[in-house]
Amino acid sequence: MKDLHAGIRALWDIRPRDVLVAAWRESAKLKSAYDSSREHPDKPTKVPLAEHTIEAIYSPYIEVQEHGVATLQLDMRLHIAMRLEGVVLTVLNGDSKSVRTGAAEAAAKLKLGAVTLLEFGPKTINLPGMIALA
Repeated sequence: MKDLHAGIRALWDIRPRDVLVAAWRESAKLKSAYDSSREHPDKPTKVPLAEHTIEAIYSPYIEVQEHGVATLQLDMRLHIAMRLEGVVLTVLNGDSKSVRTGAAEAAAKLKLGAVTLLEFGPKTINLPGMIALA
């Protein structure tokens, strides 16, 4: 995970945990857990997540300027995929607080048009027992 984390942060300061939390916020199962946790804001809710894959796509670009005028734009595509197993998310008052982890398989690819500039994985990663999210 450190290799993936360091590589992505070095590119655009995208934190893997932000990718995970953003994807989980779109899950109907988790939306229900977030909503019910707001009704009991002092009581943590444990949400077991089956094996699942999270994907995120970013479209960064580099703009080349000459004398303050844009002369060229290089459009890129960053694709991140993570397959997670044995994950339990702790939700408190409508927010993700921590995640108890198992293992993950992660991959990332940065492309400029049809050319791959950077590729990571797929690599199996043993995750630490607990990750604080907030």
